[in-house]
Amino acid sequence: MIDTHCHLDFYPSPEKIAKEADDDGVTVIAVSNLPSHFAQSQPHVLRYKRIRPALGLHPLSVESHTNQEQILFLSLLKKTSYIGEVGLDYSSAGKDTFQEQLKTFRFVLFNVAKHPKIMTLHSRCAESAALELLQEYSAKPAIFHWYTGSPIVFERILAAGHYFSINPAMITTSKGREVISRIPPTKILTETD
Repeated sequence: MIDTHCHLDFYPSPEKIAKEADDDGVTVIAVSNLPSHFAQSQPHVLRYKRIRPALGLHPLSVESHTNQEQILFLSLLKKTSYIGEVGLDYSSAGKDTFQEQLKTFRFVLFNVAKHPKIMTLHSRCAESAALELLQEYSAKPAIFHWYTGSPIVFERILAAGHYFSINPAMITTSKGREVISRIPPTKILTETD
């Protein structure tokens, strides 16, 4: 079992969850919202065989994407095979920071293109823009986490060879179930978010 998108640091007891997952044979991609969060958690998860820290610059944390965080991102890039959570959020929660998000995502893609990694993407209300940027930077493979976009963009993402991760919350909505039903089994990954 693989959890491709888990915010371990959001749990009240992250080390307890990490140990339980590791003991149960679950591989966890522990996404982060900022490079400083990755740096803080990395020493704690290294002792676990199945916990993989992912280096992130979450689009809804864009106000914290300072030069210091970007420099830290660059210095940590070679210490992981996983990038996440990164991407774009053009929903009402992120619409005011659209331009800053775009700059950060371009920064991530430019640097990941030099050192290819597996990426888990946040793309709420920005699925088409995220896909276009992935194509512009020839970034593969990418995992569209908790996809909620249109069927047309969904088909373009599949044709480009990317993946989708699904979580228990998706099963509770008709739109989520519809998305899940359309994903080919070879393109489905699991997540807890």
